[in-house]
Amino acid sequence: MSEIYEDFSSINFVEKEEAEVPLDLIAKWTKTSPYNYINTSEKFDIPFSDRLRLATNQYNQIYQTRYNLLEDSIKTAFFNQKQNSEASIQTLWHLPEDKSALVIGTIFRKSSKRPSVLVAFDDIEEEDGDLQLAVDEGPDELVSDEDWLELEDSQTQSIKLSGLELSEFATGMVVGLFGKKINGEFHVDYTVFPGPPRDRVPRPLLTHDCYILFLSGIQANLENCETWAHRFRQMRAALSVPPYDNNVERVIICGNLSVDFCDCSKCSGVSWDDVKHLGATKDSSKNQAYVDVLDVMSHYFVDISIDLMPGSEDPASAMWPQQPLSVALTKKFVFKEGEAELEDTEYEEYSTDEEEIFDFMGGSIPRRTKAVINSVSNPYQFEHRGFRFLGTSGQNVDYLRRMTDPKNHPGTMMEKMIDLSHVCPTAPQAPDCFPFDLQCPDPFIMESLPHIFFVGNQDRAFCYSREYPGTESSDGKPVQVQFVSIPQSKKTLCGYILNLRTMEFDAISVGEESKKH
Repeated sequence: MSEIYEDFSSINFVEKEEAEVPLDLIAKWTKTSPYNYINTSEKFDIPFSDRLRLATNQYNQIYQTRYNLLEDSIKTAFFNQKQNSEASIQTLWHLPEDKSALVIGTIFRKSSKRPSVLVAFDDIEEEDGDLQLAVDEGPDELVSDEDWLELEDSQTQSIKLSGLELSEFATGMVVGLFGKKINGEFHVDYTVFPGPPRDRVPRPLLTHDCYILFLSGIQANLENCETWAHRFRQMRAALSVPPYDNNVERVIICGNLSVDFCDCSKCSGVSWDDVKHLGATKDSSKNQAYVDVLDVMSHYFVDISIDLMPGSEDPASAMWPQQPLSVALTKKFVFKEGEAELEDTEYEEYSTDEEEIFDFMGGSIPRRTKAVINSVSNPYQFEHRGFRFLGTSGQNVDYLRRMTDPKNHPGTMMEKMIDLSHVCPTAPQAPDCFPFDLQCPDPFIMESLPHIFFVGNQDRAFCYSREYPGTESSDGKPVQVQFVSIPQSKKTLCGYILNLRTMEFDAISVGEESKKH
């Protein structure tokens, strides 16, 4: 009972309806969402009825839909840059020879290495009467120096481009190109991007430290689940002492929480991309490790909300935006009279002989026994303490690097997405996505500038900020965007924690002292 009085000593007891409860106690003792958390990912949740309708669409119209949504932003950026008249904007059909103009359209990168469902049988070698398929020795290399770029405008006219860096462009980017038509090619002088989004607000100012913990690529399985339980216990202990002092307010799992492969020498180097073409399936009912590792996490992070994003190796559809994982993975069910019912084990009533001291909260106190696990979409967009977050499990950055230049820095790709006002410009070529139309528009278009843009399952950890000029929505004040990359925790054995007050980024190493990045 002494602990109870100590916890509530900071409450200002006034009238019953006006009692003020600290946010950290609300997080521990109530079922409400603290810290002004708002899930703003509604546009990524595609209703089942829309999925059925979109399945009948053709994919070629997605580029036209994307063009229609970004055209006005490109025109606005063009006029702000050069103060040109509208006469300077032309379609390819009316483009005069040797006269400078702006042409708006979609970039298409023509590459001999692009993925194709069809195999040219003329290139297949036949040996002893059997067809021998050639193995691509560089599967990550989808581009070459022999590629070229084309632009397709709103009237589906196309033209070959010159004067652009191949390493900066990929199929699906909607841009404005200013230049001249010379000898049947369009020579580009400069590029006009639709972004960054005009809706920008300055970051909130905090007076005390509070943290967000990021994890990705845990890749737990039935063999290492107990090991991960020990690691989570160590991580929780590290977060309970200075400088963190239990001020972690949210845990975000950025995809690839569990896999079906074991840790033997034969399976350690296998990824889902290696076996999905063989007919393997991701059956959530058979993935017991997923349930076990979530159960362990929910007990160790009992007072913290956990956001669970699907990734490329999770039991979820690979179609972007990836829909929230099944509730069967995050909740426990009991069977009564042949029907499954949700077992409410997240809270239990706190029993004491002096319940009257809690009357101002409406009676008995529900004590949380497990963390709240929110199954969310990928991409994932939300607000926390007024900070705008936008993040993915990493496929968008991986594919953009592969389709421009694999040597490109992930941070450069993230900045490119901000400039393009698009979270996944390479879709639907890769990753696959729904064939959106005007009735269900492209949800990947950024409507507001995030304060924290994060990606998971990357090769390296980094955190840096870039300043963007202010707009009318920010009262002319510049806005800082923090770019955060989270590596695979299975490889680094680290969790990554961001201080929202200072934007410092630390690695919480399991069994070792945390190291700053």
